[in-house]
Parts: sequence; structure tokens; C-alpha cells
Amino acid sequence: TPGCPADLAVIPWVSGNKPVVSANDSVGDLTIQSAAQLTVGASASLDVTRVFTLEGNLMGDGNLVVNGTMNWNAGEMSGSGTTAIAAGATLAIGSSGYKRIVGRTVENNGTATWTGSGDLNGSGGAVFANQGSFEARNSQRFGGSNATFDNSGALVKSTSSGTTTLDVPFNNRGTVTVQTGNLTFDEGSTSTGGLFEGMAGSTLTFGGGTHELDSDSGITHPNVVIKWSTVHVNGAYNVERTTLESSSTTNFNGTVPMTGTTVIQSGGTLGGSGRFVVTGAYTWTGGGMSDSGTTAITSDATLAIDGSGYKQIVGRTVENNGTATWTGSGDLN
Repeated sequence: TPGCPADLAVIPWVSGNKPVVSANDSVGDLTIQSAAQLTVGASASLDVTRVFTLEGNLMGDGNLVVNGTMNWNAGEMSGSGTTAIAAGATLAIGSSGYKRIVGRTVENNGTATWTGSGDLNGSGGAVFANQGSFEARNSQRFGGSNATFDNSGALVKSTSSGTTTLDVPFNNRGTVTVQTGNLTFDEGSTSTGGLFEGMAGSTLTFGGGTHELDSDSGITHPNVVIKWSTVHVNGAYNVERTTLESSSTTNFNGTVPMTGTTVIQSGGTLGGSGRFVVTGAYTWTGGGMSDSGTTAITSDATLAIDGSGYKQIVGRTVENNGTATWTGSGDLN
């Protein structure tokens, strides 16, 4: 019966049918069908002990707790309440259906997977809080306005060779691992003791916005691309290949080791107050270096200044202990 959870509850779309859960209750299996809605009231909490399938609209200021499996195929979660995936439970975000979070907090304490071709959208102060494991196995986008993705667990990009884009502010206190493809942060981020790591052949991209990584954070991913953004690196940085592109600013401010094996700078600015050490090859075809820090080329490394692009050094020390060559038609300033 709509509005009265039982062991098995199916909420279909019927004109005028708007059930409300107004007291604490539980249900074994719950399905909200396409275009249908279920509201959990502010003073209520609904526990789903087995399977929750969402294709319609979950609304309200109360909480819904999934202790088994949630299948989010389509639909919207809204209101000021929380949808919580309990420890040991699973969240499967799949299919091509449009999915949106409006104002609500989705809190994952279990195991979440994101598959299929459907994007995620957040607005109205929505928060996706990952405290367990969240694995993106597709090449889709989590975007919107006034929404955030908080990670204090494990965020993994896997399976797909394409690009998964987080186009909302990202707060990291856990671990980000890119196993395949490209994981892009396009709306800024903060990292408080967080780690960014990955496997060969994959890419970690810091896109638009400002990215602030504190002194307890670390980047060890083998392939980092920085473009159209400002990145402040205040912690450990040990990256095999770093690419600095147009309209980017990368400030290495840390007092801990910050090294790059191969660095390719075609634009943007490398700056900061720290010492950035290149142990392999630095190819500089455009852009600048600035601030009070040092860019150091080790004794067995190379610096190739090439191309027609304009290059400048403002305040910074470029210390060559290896082999430097200056070719191309571009001036130095």
C-alpha cells in the first residue's frame, strides 16, 4: 500500500499518488518506478534491508538507509535528507538514464560502481560523500552547479579507456587511483592529506578552477596533465611525466621532495617558492617560470628549449646541472 512500507513495496506512477513516509519504518525491497515519487518526511527514516531500485523521484527531508543493494537506473533524489549506503551495502549507478541530486546528500559507506552511459548531475547544495569505495567504470560526467564530491574513501577510475570528468568541486581526504583512461577534475579541488596515484598508461588531469593540495597530500600518478587551471602543490610530488599546457599555473611550494622525470611545457607558468627537480628531460616550447623558487635540472638530465613560443623567467632560478640546448626561433626573456 503506498505510504505504508511492507516487505515489498512498489511505487508506480499514478496521477495524484504521492505517498509520504512520516515515521521510522523499514521495507525489504523498494522500487520507485519512472515518474513516480516517494517522500520521506523530516521526522522519518526509512531502512531498505534488501534491494532499492530508483527510476523515479525520492524526495523529502528525511533519511533513507540502504542496507543491501541500491540500483540507481534513473531519476532524482532531492530534499535536505540523506540517502545512506551502509557499510557492507552496494550502490550500482547504471544504464543511460538521467540522474540528478538536488540538495540531498548521498553518503556511500559501502561499495559503489558507476557504469553505463548516463551522466550524474547535482545542484542546490547537493553532496556526494564517498566514505567507502567509488569506482567509475565509464566515460561520463558528474556536473551541475552548487554541488560537491567529497572523498574520504577510495575513488577509482577503471575499465573504460575514455575520460571520466568531475565537473563539480572535489574535496579529497582519501585516495584517488586512476587505473585506465583519464580522470579529469574540471571545477577545482582541495586535498587535505589526500593521495593521487595511478597506473602506467592512464592520465590524471587537473582542468579548470583552482586546485589546492596541502602539505600532507601527495601525487605519485605517473602521468599528470595541468591545463586551464591553477594548481598549488604544497606536498610530495613524484611524477614520471608532467605536461603543462596553455592558461595553467602550477606552483610548487612544498619543502618535501617535488620531482618530475619528464616535463613538457608548451604553455602556462611553472612557479612557487619550492625546489622542483627534473631528473630526466624537460622540454620547454612555451610559457614561463616565475616566483622565488628553483627549477633544477640534475646532472644526468636534459633541458631542451625549443620552438617558436615566447618563454620568460620572472624572479625564478633555473639551475642547469645537466645538458641544456637552445634551438628554435623563440626568444627568452
